[in-house]
Amino acid sequence: MRYKVDIYSVFANKPIVGNLAPLIQVENIMDTRSMINISSNISMRKYEVTFYSILKKKVLLRWFINGTEVPLCGHGFLALAYKLKNKSVSFELVKSKTNMSSIRSGSDIFLLFDKVRAIQKMSTLFDIGIPYIESINYGRDLMIVVKNAKILRSYSPNVDLLLNIPNIGILITAIDKTTPVFRFFAPRVGITEDKGSGSVIPELYDYWSKNHSLSGIYKQYNSENIYMKAFEQGDSIRVGGSVYYHSKVSF
Repeated sequence: MRYKVDIYSVFANKPIVGNLAPLIQVENIMDTRSMINISSNISMRKYEVTFYSILKKKVLLRWFINGTEVPLCGHGFLALAYKLKNKSVSFELVKSKTNMSSIRSGSDIFLLFDKVRAIQKMSTLFDIGIPYIESINYGRDLMIVVKNAKILRSYSPNVDLLLNIPNIGILITAIDKTTPVFRFFAPRVGITEDKGSGSVIPELYDYWSKNHSLSGIYKQYNSENIYMKAFEQGDSIRVGGSVYYHSKVSF
């Protein structure tokens, strides 16, 4: 069976950069075996693949990377919201059994995340190869705060050290004046370093907004230098950025 894949570029200022998000529409969103096989395919396994089914006015979503299911992929959600921008639909995340909504503002697409709170500051010291100020457990992710943006930018990840951390994601962050800057690693699910990690923004907001007046811009250091926009909206955090259509492939 051949699959058609729409690929979008998210958190980008032009189509050829940003974080690429492959979208695949499937008939049966509960066909886990097929999704594992597709996401493990050599042409797909370096991406977080968004699988979706449309049932009347509801869209069901799941995400896999290299055969492993993850509960949420922010840039994948934004890409699908952009693709379906002219349809009146609601979104349901199958793994977490939660609903999400999107908002369009000019050329940007935003999604609403619930606010989060840290579970606890960690007393365990993890060796990640650089000194850091503190680490905070956010459940899926461990946040590690370093002294400044220079240390963050120059950090060369040691995957073996990062694999000693039990959390799925490792979010390393600093503040640059009024802009939180960060990098995100998830080697346990095959992501040495992620290009555009919108789902971590509520954690960054929770931590940095307590003692800083934030600009609303969040910068992810990597080869593309991704910029995201995020603002408080009631009990939610509105997270988004620009989305461009990139290409269509089949395999």
